[in-house]
Amino acid sequence: MRDTDAPIHGTVCKNGQKPSGDDDSLEDVSQGRFVPCNSANVFSVKIVDSNVGFPIQVYGTVIARDSLDLKCVYLFNRRRDDCQLVLSKDESLILTGPKRGLALIDGIYFEVNLKVKCGGRKHKDKQLSKGFLGLDGVPYISQDEIEVQRYALDTMLSQVVLTCAVDKNAVEATIAIEVIQGKFYGEINACTTGIRDSIVLHDSKIMTADSTDNGTKGAIPLLRHVVSVGLKEKLILTVARTGACKAKSAIKFTPRVNGGDEKEITCGFIKMRVKVIWSIILCLHID
Repeated sequence: MRDTDAPIHGTVCKNGQKPSGDDDSLEDVSQGRFVPCNSANVFSVKIVDSNVGFPIQVYGTVIARDSLDLKCVYLFNRRRDDCQLVLSKDESLILTGPKRGLALIDGIYFEVNLKVKCGGRKHKDKQLSKGFLGLDGVPYISQDEIEVQRYALDTMLSQVVLTCAVDKNAVEATIAIEVIQGKFYGEINACTTGIRDSIVLHDSKIMTADSTDNGTKGAIPLLRHVVSVGLKEKLILTVARTGACKAKSAIKFTPRVNGGDEKEITCGFIKMRVKVIWSIILCLHID
């Protein structure tokens, strides 16, 4: 078990940037003097019960605060003039974050502040959900078995459920995908070999026409670019082409503490280039 009073040391990387040449820290990881901290992936945030019924137009924020800097890391962020239409309890909010890997040491706190748009005037809107959820990081210091966790926030008008899973000794994978042959319409999801619940990276049905219908080649717009991956796991990207010519393919990446990987994947008549940049979220000293 890690000594909780031990100093924290390592390379902090935000927004997919590579480590800034801290070779000593990377060498310490490889020699076992430091280990990457645990992290967590958020799969979905759902309004599973609504006293105002469905469908509803939802806006507001869901943010995370972690052990790294306690700053707001947005998972969901929509203004009143850009509401998400939620049709049923089975539909997740469209998550566009986190923009960096979440560091799980003492805990990660999720703050929910969601409202329902009611008519044309803001003063008629209703507070759908407001409160806090906490993911305790201490049990995972010594716990090896990882399971999907669901945390419920009950308020007067709704119940919101956040689904997530912890990744042990995790690094940050920043993903970019480019179509190099054909024209893609479909879904792209990410998961790890340890937890098969998926993170939605791209869904052509909910992206704007301009971002998905831009020719036969080019970068695919992603809802989320960052996935946390345990060093003992593998990152799996699944590409599913929908429409008249359905096809499905998957590709795996082995995590590293720094550097990048590039692979090509074929899905039906479509060929894509996938780039992954690896970086350390935070390292912990071990005695």
